[in-house]
Amino acid sequence: MSAALNAFPFGNDSTERDSAHTHERSVVPLRPLSPRQMDALVAIERYIEARGYPPTVREICRMMGLASLGSVFEHMRALVKKGFLELDAGERRGMRVIAPSSKAAVIQPRPLVRAKVHLCAKCRREIREQAIALGRSRRRRA
Repeated sequence: MSAALNAFPFGNDSTERDSAHTHERSVVPLRPLSPRQMDALVAIERYIEARGYPPTVREICRMMGLASLGSVFEHMRALVKKGFLELDAGERRGMRVIAPSSKAAVIQPRPLVRAKVHLCAKCRREIREQAIALGRSRRRRA
C-alpha cells in the first residue's frame, strides 16, 4: 500500500510539496521617491495610523491639497511601481503600505537656473531682426 501512496502524482515527499507551494515575494530594491510621492506615502501612513484603515483616493487628494484625483492616481501608481504600496483592484480602500516612508530616499529636485541674458540695445535689435527674418522664411514655406 505504501508503494501505491508513493505512486500518487503529488508524491509523499514533504520537501517536494513545500518547495512547490511556497510563494516567496521577489525582493525589489526600493527606488527613490519624488517629494510629492513621499508626501503621498506619508499621508497614507498617517491616515492608517490614526484610523486603522487606509484612506480613499479622494481623502488622499484632500490631505495633499490637490484638486485632481488623476494626480493622486499617478502618485499611487508610482508608489506601486517603486515597491512602497500595494493596491487591491476593485476595493474602495484597497491599499497596503509595503515599505514604510522611513526606508525611502527622496530625489532632490534640481533648482531652476535661469541663464542671465545680456540684452543691450544692439543685442535686442539683432534678436528682433532674427525673429522677423525667421517669421518671413516660415511664411514663404507655407
